Amino acid sequence: MKSIITVLTCCVSFSAAAQHIEFPLDMAAVTIDGVLQQSEWQNAKKTMIGINATDSVQVMYKHDNNAMYFAFTGKLESAMALFPEVLIDGEHKGGTSWVSGQWWFHVSATDCENNGGYGVYTNCQATQPDWVGAPNFSPGAPMTDTVEIKIPFAKTGFNPATMDTMGIAFMVTNTASI
Repeated sequence: MKSIITVLTCCVSFSAAAQHIEFPLDMAAVTIDGVLQQSEWQNAKKTMIGINATDSVQVMYKHDNNAMYFAFTGKLESAMALFPEVLIDGEHKGGTSWVSGQWWFHVSATDCENNGGYGVYTNCQATQPDWVGAPNFSPGAPMTDTVEIKIPFAKTGFNPATMDTMGIAFMVTNTASI
């Protein structure tokens, strides 16, 4: 299977910088539990989301033949209650406004998703039926500073057998203040 070439837009607040990244194909199993095992992530690529002058969140990413895997690590809950988000344009439609086929995935106290809009909290559940984000955030110790996510290609409209480019963004947000 060929590697997947994607377009990554790292967004913090209202700034964005586009770049091309390659998702490595890696068949090492990932248990979506928020505990990073070396064997799970040793072949993943990494990027950073700058939070402020001293803090950042690292995002690791990879794929197998069926799904994309993400690990957000760093100061999430311990910084400002920052929640991981993955935005996927599986059909690489682009544009200046959200349309069907452009997905928003959000992990906080619940897992939220929307097809065609950003920040739409009408479909939030403790566990989504066809993608996984864990652990969910809960008040008190221990702080949630690592979240793993698995999103099947089929969920986003991306077919790795016939497609090689998608739009994707990694974000962290505080739904109360950012």
